[in-house]
Amino acid sequence: MSHLMRLGEWVTSALLVDALLYSTILLFCYDFIVDKVLGENYQDLFLITVLWCLYTCLLALRNGAEMIGQVLKKFKRLSSANTYSAIVSLIATYWLTVSLSLIHI
Repeated sequence: MSHLMRLGEWVTSALLVDALLYSTILLFCYDFIVDKVLGENYQDLFLITVLWCLYTCLLALRNGAEMIGQVLKKFKRLSSANTYSAIVSLIATYWLTVSLSLIHI
């Protein structure tokens, strides 16, 4: 394995560890943050917060893999990955918007 590949994997791991640490702190402190900082209007958003944390971790993995792909000049693979990521993001956005009754169909 080349030095650049190992470095890319290290950076990806570091991004994922940061995202997991952020998510863990956010989820364990959710009640405190809502009560002390945000107020009662945000009490029922725990599921959205969990989904946000999952998205953050997936984004860390994708960004690390994207960086490795750019270094290795795998642009066709990057294009495919970004297309799939965009499709998943659009479907999830639509689903959350409908499930939270932000639009009525």
